[in-house]
Amino acid sequence: MGKGYDSNFLGSTVPAVPLPSFSKSLEQDVLERETLSNNSEGRRIYRNYHNYTIVMSKSHRTALFAALNVDQSKLHQTDKTAGWRVDDAVGSENQLNDDYYRSNVWDKGHLAPDAAAGWGDSEEDRIAATNDTYFYTNATLQHQNFNRDEWKDLETIVRSWPQDGETSRLSEITGPLFVGTDTIQPEGRDVATIPAGFFKVVAYVSSGSGGKLESSLQVRCFVMYQDAAFLEDLGGVVDHQRYQVSVSKIEQLTGLAFPPVCHEANVGFSNSVPQQISDGDAGVFIAAAMVNPIGKDRGNEWISILNRTGKTMSFIGWRLIDQKGRELVLSSSSLGVEESEPGVTMIVQSISPIRLVNTGGSLTLFNEAGEYVDDVSYTKDQVREGVAVDLLDRS
Repeated sequence: MGKGYDSNFLGSTVPAVPLPSFSKSLEQDVLERETLSNNSEGRRIYRNYHNYTIVMSKSHRTALFAALNVDQSKLHQTDKTAGWRVDDAVGSENQLNDDYYRSNVWDKGHLAPDAAAGWGDSEEDRIAATNDTYFYTNATLQHQNFNRDEWKDLETIVRSWPQDGETSRLSEITGPLFVGTDTIQPEGRDVATIPAGFFKVVAYVSSGSGGKLESSLQVRCFVMYQDAAFLEDLGGVVDHQRYQVSVSKIEQLTGLAFPPVCHEANVGFSNSVPQQISDGDAGVFIAAAMVNPIGKDRGNEWISILNRTGKTMSFIGWRLIDQKGRELVLSSSSLGVEESEPGVTMIVQSISPIRLVNTGGSLTLFNEAGEYVDDVSYTKDQVREGVAVDLLDRS
């Protein structure tokens, strides 16, 4: 096996890009084995391959992320000499095997793509690196229409960076979003959760522009969901900027904690700082809003909150804040019930003093401890009379 991900891979002119750490709740789900490599705290959680490293989820038997270094100057078309196989170092019981992908619509989606990871100084190195991407530990349940279309397009776009005289190296961290409730269970096998979507964090060196001569680190982040629009056909065209999000958003969706340097270099979001994110509330989402009801607005507007945590939740004392900073503290009178069961949508019927403006707006959700949970925005074009705005579509 290879040495794995190198945090200093982008060179001495920019800061190192360390691997993410974990929230307290996610930390409990990280697989530890004697056959794995140590992190900085001495926990044996890293599985190193040629050019990339993974950390496995115990509950999902899927990688929480794959961190990959890519040297595009050493990328050449290379055929693999090994097929998909179990990685004994991780343990067969800790990874989804071919049973979960056979005779259905689910592809073995590479987290570290073979076309990006298969680089090296010699043909032997390139073959070994390519073969290393064909372990089940690097596979995830991706719908065939998503894996072979929109997600593939994004991966191709990413491999075109950097360019225009910039360094040929980049680092990327990719992983699944377990914020949905869809599952799969092959005969005789345990249930597995199907990722609702995927994230990608890409770091590279920019040589500067507009008279700026210094090299600088740039980080771009993306989230794409395996939703109905993506799964319709194989004819999608990706405008990657539509799916660009902040590092903080990926932290909120995953429970991962990226280093400050990623926030500081986050293109388009560089003024943001790591959110104080709730450890236990990942999986709670602002789902929809009736912005323009038929008839008068007052008393007919509503906001829904979806509980995908797998546990019964109370939203009493949580806060919703709109685009003007108006704040609603949730109570039994505004919610109508005390608790929300797993998978159930809670309707906030009495939303005053919040205002849902027809010309566009935003909503941010905090839990009773004041920790950030979710935020959404909508535009004028999304608002239709008598039809709720779908806020789960984060594209």
